[in-house]
Amino acid sequence: MKFLGVDYGQKRIGVAVSDNGIYARPLCTIENRGQKKNLEAIRKLLATDTVVVFGLPKGSRLLAEIRALGDELGAVYHDEYLSSVAAEQHIRDTKSKNTVDEVAATMILQSFIEKHYI
Repeated sequence: MKFLGVDYGQKRIGVAVSDNGIYARPLCTIENRGQKKNLEAIRKLLATDTVVVFGLPKGSRLLAEIRALGDELGAVYHDEYLSSVAAEQHIRDTKSKNTVDEVAATMILQSFIEKHYI
């Protein structure tokens, strides 16, 4: 089973992937260009057996937007509490070349896999 993790932001959408269902890794960053274009961009990344995991920021003003896109993709949701803060710290600590959005998506996806599959 494959997994695609999504960290949805107002300007950018971070995407992570897990091909083996054990380890998540950063995949790409998509510019947020509205629901229709975002949906098309994410669908291009999906394989037939992919579980889509959206980070769910409780209390965010983007919540309705996130749920609309996630529901359209048949996504499951996972709490993303402080994922961007942790991603920024990780990038500083490791001098990672990945964007904060990609690293946050990776952290969301890894947390989801560990909670539900490992």
